[in-house]
Amino acid sequence: MAKKDPAKKINDLKEQMKKLEQQLKEQEKKRDEELGKLFREEWDINDSETARLIIESLKSDVDSLKESLSSNKTNNQTTENTNTESPNRQETPSATLS
Repeated sequence: MAKKDPAKKINDLKEQMKKLEQQLKEQEKKRDEELGKLFREEWDINDSETARLIIESLKSDVDSLKESLSSNKTNNQTTENTNTESPNRQETPSATLS
């Protein structure tokens, strides 16, 4: 089998990168459309000015919620890691005979 020319390999990689960048843009656009649709449907917002005002007024609350969720997630992961790392040991009560 013939060896590929290094310049051809580079061009092939550039083409692959262009395709991946296009796929990324399409996925970001799809995500943004889905998020916008959720806000429109849930809050009945149909114009960008109203949306911007609501977003600005709720920003600090959302930041606090995100931080709280992140902390809870971190705490849950730490607890899960601790539970999986510590061996299961059964404590046997000491029997005292009188």
